[in-house]
Amino acid sequence: MTSATPVAPAAIQLSTTLRYILDLLEEITADWDSEPISAATELGALGIESINLVYLLAEVQQEYSLGDRLLGRLRIEQIDIRALCIGELVELVMRSAREPQETRP
Repeated sequence: MTSATPVAPAAIQLSTTLRYILDLLEEITADWDSEPISAATELGALGIESINLVYLLAEVQQEYSLGDRLLGRLRIEQIDIRALCIGELVELVMRSAREPQETRP
């Protein structure tokens, strides 16, 4: 699920980012018998396989033109993605979008 054009960091809104991530997770878990997903849902509680978490993060990074800033933030801060609730993931996306894009020589 990707949009036609990337979203500029200045245009990223909390509510639309939350909706986008919730839609992705609903797509991933569509065939599962699971509870409703909300901002308070912990990613680990969804029982998502690692490959689906990689897909989720890749889609989010692409949608918001983050390069590898989101994954970099997760690594630097030593954040276990499974321990995050969806609202916390949205906050990380918002913070990552405000960081300058690293330029490589």
